[in-house]
Amino acid sequence: MAKKYAFNRTLLANAKVPTAGSVKYPAIEPTGLYLSVSHTGKQTVYFYRRAPKRLSAGAELRPGEQVRVRIPDQDENGVPRTAEQYVAEATLITARIAAGKDPRPRSAQTAAPGAERKLPTLGDLLGAYGASLARRGAPSAPKVQKALERCVKSRFPRLWKKQAHLVDLDDVSDIVSAEVDAGRLDQGDKVRSYISTAYRTALGARANPKQRNHWRDFWHLDTNPAQSIRKVDGSSKKRGRSLSESEVRAYWQRVNALESPRREILTAHLLTGGQRQEQLRKARWDEIDHEELTILIYDAKGRGTIERPHLVPVSRPLLDELAEISCGEYVFSKDGGDTPIGPDYIRNNVTQICDAMEAAGELQRGRFTAGAIRATVTSLLLKNGPYKVDELVLDKLQSHAQSGVSRAHYQLEKYIEEKRHALEMFEALVKGLDPAADQRILEDYGRRHRIVPMPFGIDVSDVARTCHNYMEKGIPDDYDWWAGKPEGAVA
Repeated sequence: MAKKYAFNRTLLANAKVPTAGSVKYPAIEPTGLYLSVSHTGKQTVYFYRRAPKRLSAGAELRPGEQVRVRIPDQDENGVPRTAEQYVAEATLITARIAAGKDPRPRSAQTAAPGAERKLPTLGDLLGAYGASLARRGAPSAPKVQKALERCVKSRFPRLWKKQAHLVDLDDVSDIVSAEVDAGRLDQGDKVRSYISTAYRTALGARANPKQRNHWRDFWHLDTNPAQSIRKVDGSSKKRGRSLSESEVRAYWQRVNALESPRREILTAHLLTGGQRQEQLRKARWDEIDHEELTILIYDAKGRGTIERPHLVPVSRPLLDELAEISCGEYVFSKDGGDTPIGPDYIRNNVTQICDAMEAAGELQRGRFTAGAIRATVTSLLLKNGPYKVDELVLDKLQSHAQSGVSRAHYQLEKYIEEKRHALEMFEALVKGLDPAADQRILEDYGRRHRIVPMPFGIDVSDVARTCHNYMEKGIPDDYDWWAGKPEGAVA
């Protein structure tokens, strides 16, 4: 804390002159009174303080406004002020600010007669919110900024220029209702959330050391006009569409018929379990383990500011195919790896395949999107049958339920074999193979235990668990796969 001084004649007479710049001497009483001495020896007395956060209606000052007033060094009669007069003037200024009155001369309050002081607008606030997302590296930052400019700046230019502290509930409701009335329920709710979060961030920034300086111009805000607006009904419907076995096999055939690099990229999207597009497009070759056959991607979904690492098994043939289209930094790329694919690349290509399947009469329950691929993996592998996989494993494969520091950061390799098994089952399903009798899929994924053909109907998960039990010690040579465990062994 800066040292404070008794504001008296001794301070005025003995204040040291700096060799460069200026030095400030804050007064003990009244708070906000300062003596500034420049390197030329010139002394300036001024008062600096913030207006209260709560002011009565009709106040000249806005809540939390910074007020700086230079106190002249002479009184009305041209006589130099004494230290006591400076203190008395500062006391009067303190009282005026507390009452919500502006103590500054009229020329300092306005640039011209009748002109209003420039205060941050709603557009300034939303721009600051977009900038805060970009600073922390949020992948959604560009989309949020474009959505706010399109839904607020373009459609409500007057509200965009309205001072942020004057925006009320009706203003925000008009913005949201415009999207809802146009049938864009999801977009309307997103805009409501963006505006509410922008105000909430500004209101809490003063107590947040990391955000404090970036939001200094908005400290006067004291309400969030979007806080009481309800979530738009029907804006967050769960994806009900998933592909049937016949549909996903037809989809697979059409992916195989694509030209490079679309074929390799959409193959990887499908056979890695429908991982999120934003995760895949950022994947780098230095995050692939060619011995363990895994790829490390990062999950940025949710409100967290830290991307969560997520380890996904991949097959060796798939890695070989991806290596043919990319030798640069990025795995999923159209230009050899120099830059990643765009955020809508997979989505647009899936839409084109959907168009072709619809025209060929291959769809049983209507159109689907890229998100349906992700849902398909879960729905098909949860069904009873030769491809069934435990629900917990599917959650881990698709980076669900990753809360907790230990689970999100320090146990990446946990469940890796179970996830590998899930992808084996899904690839067998997609290709129409019998997972119990065909060992090619398992070999492609680099399984370390012994693989033998099995008759259809044997639960492959039971065999996998048995193999896992002997993985550490090695499988006995006298193991009878059909009779059960070897003599004397303990399962």
